[in-house]
Amino acid sequence: MNHFPEYGAYGSLYLGYHYGKGMVIIHYLDSVRVFELETLKEIAKQQFKMPITRVLLPKRSKKIELQFAVITEDQYSHLLSLQKSGLVVTSSAELNDTALQVYCLLYDKFCHAHVLSEKGVIKSLSKPSQPKIDLSWPPKTMQNIKRFCPCQKFDGQKVIAPNSAAFLAYHYMNDDALISSWIYNFETKEILNGPFSITTAQTSIYLNSRYFMSGPDIYSVNPYKTIGGMAGIVLSSNSDTESVTISNNKGQIYQISQNGLKQIGSIIEPIVRLEATDEDFCYLTFDGKLITNSTKATLNLYPSFDIAYYSSLFAIPGHPNTIFRPLKKKAGPLPISFIFGDDEITNKHGAKWTAPAKISSYDYHQIAGYDYFIASTALTVTIMKAQPNDEAFELVFDTNWEKPVTSVGINQKSYVVADLSGVITLKSLDKNDQTAITIQTSLCMSISMSDFNIACGLADGTFQMISLKNNEVTYKIRPFRHSLKKVFLTNDGSVALVWSDTTIAEVVNYKLQFVALPTLPSGNQITYENGLVAISSMSGVEIYDVADGNILAQIPIQCVSISACKRRIAALSTKNELIILHYHHSIAVQTQVLLRLTDPLSVHITSNAVYIVCRRQLHVFDFEGKPVNTYDFLSYPRCASASENCLFIAFGRFLWIVNKDEKPKKFPHDKTNLKMITAINDNSFALATTSRVIVAYPSESKYTQIAKIERKIVSIKAIKTKEDGPVDKIAGYFADETMEYWEIPQSK
Repeated sequence: MNHFPEYGAYGSLYLGYHYGKGMVIIHYLDSVRVFELETLKEIAKQQFKMPITRVLLPKRSKKIELQFAVITEDQYSHLLSLQKSGLVVTSSAELNDTALQVYCLLYDKFCHAHVLSEKGVIKSLSKPSQPKIDLSWPPKTMQNIKRFCPCQKFDGQKVIAPNSAAFLAYHYMNDDALISSWIYNFETKEILNGPFSITTAQTSIYLNSRYFMSGPDIYSVNPYKTIGGMAGIVLSSNSDTESVTISNNKGQIYQISQNGLKQIGSIIEPIVRLEATDEDFCYLTFDGKLITNSTKATLNLYPSFDIAYYSSLFAIPGHPNTIFRPLKKKAGPLPISFIFGDDEITNKHGAKWTAPAKISSYDYHQIAGYDYFIASTALTVTIMKAQPNDEAFELVFDTNWEKPVTSVGINQKSYVVADLSGVITLKSLDKNDQTAITIQTSLCMSISMSDFNIACGLADGTFQMISLKNNEVTYKIRPFRHSLKKVFLTNDGSVALVWSDTTIAEVVNYKLQFVALPTLPSGNQITYENGLVAISSMSGVEIYDVADGNILAQIPIQCVSISACKRRIAALSTKNELIILHYHHSIAVQTQVLLRLTDPLSVHITSNAVYIVCRRQLHVFDFEGKPVNTYDFLSYPRCASASENCLFIAFGRFLWIVNKDEKPKKFPHDKTNLKMITAINDNSFALATTSRVIVAYPSESKYTQIAKIERKIVSIKAIKTKEDGPVDKIAGYFADETMEYWEIPQSK
């Protein structure tokens, strides 16, 4: 039973109470901060020498001081109390076990704190000198424990065990998901069966310790009963409160209690995290603003997220639309004095030429004070000229063509004709020069000429530049698989490429730069693949064709993560459903399979495998969803990025490089403030910390700093500036919405 995905895969947000006042607890990397819920003013902060893997909140009265525990990677648990002097570590205890276990914070009747592990070992935090106790629990039938939740005492518990604590365990038993109740007796040092056990579906969603979802139905745990139902729930608060607050994909906020569902608010902009007390709630927008509902107090958290990159173009999550960058300022077309119709061409002074059939293609140019145009029908080519004030056109050239003409172009000295055979014929405007040069290419649908190059838009979406000096292709690119509608010269010397009314690019100095793109909705994750963009939001995944902005496919299920590689798009739903789409001429579902996973964080697809990073394990699958390998983590994963064939995973003190058929290779690092990673190729990657950007060649044990940063960086991406070249730069996207680029030093 998973919970709804948390914002920022490697951080946490909690709510608690301090003498009756709501408090926000935010953990990231090695620090934990406490804020007032009402004002979002920072009250206290505590930083540790090691990264924090878990934050444990107890079941305590709202009217006493805030107290909670953290687990750090060095296998220590620390008890923290909010006091006048700040957030104080009141005690620490060594757990002598992996920090990635499921833990629970329990209190005895003397308000002493104890940490219970999933292996049935309990350790006193209030009295750390006391030895740990092995409880010979859990039973073997409890498989794959997903979480523990301290809860209110059960009816009759005080009679059975006066000094005891109650908790719930969420786990599997064979093919079922179970919620089982338990009592720890501090006097006899044993765990007793609680009063109930609930069997539910594996796809059920944990809301908080009192409520869960199965399908659209919402249930309370104790007493077990149906509360109501609602489709499209995408977020819930997890705090241990009497009620639970949820959000649906319409932005409506509801509070669930034993009395049913009650709408308490509505939020227009999409949100990615929701937490609540019984009196108020706060929410996190995906641009990193934490907002308290009652006061509208705001806190900027500067999140980290992935930006997508494809063919010189970035896609960045933003509200209300996806942000495409960089967009070049659009250049205008060459000055024109003609008006082109379906079967006639005129100028402003009444000159008129009527074609023998429908005009299939045209181009124009200014030559020696005259305005020239070339126009074609299916089987004719005509060139005419006129001075700007002439009232009639003068015929320059008129001929029949053997093959159907697809496109024509003209410059100062020559004209060019492309026909259905895939041949481009270049001829001089000088009637005394009968030389004809033919160039074999693919079917050319649009053509334009400068004095030095022929610009061709081919039927398969390829754009190519052919040098008039040696008739060779000097530049070639295929960002989309759509046929180019038009290529033409602009007034700044570039060539404009038009795929649709909404998608236009220019080639300047043999470099592609987009000037217009479709307006697409935004989401919390975006990925490109082969001219498609997949956008994941709280309501599902939508896949668009960037060339025309049309939607091609939808996955109407909320997803934890999406990824793309080699014409495949992988999506992992909140219900552990792996969906792989394959794109060739159209999109088809290649795989749709339900997996058994615990706390998945992200999915990554490469050319030969699918990797799913969970909180405690890495799962490797083939493209049919069949398991290949499973690897246990030694510490909590910080971030991950895939190259064409490998997956890179960054931990607090080391990194893994994983290939489908090989065991993970482990490499140490000392970047304790590491924030993000991006794969460069199968042998190298880049890291960003809070102050530096570093390129790593792990096989050479080589780490090279390429940039020092002083602003808040939110994402990095390895890119190639030449379509047919290697990855040669790292792009950085900052919280102030600016970008920087750094050269990648080449390995020896």
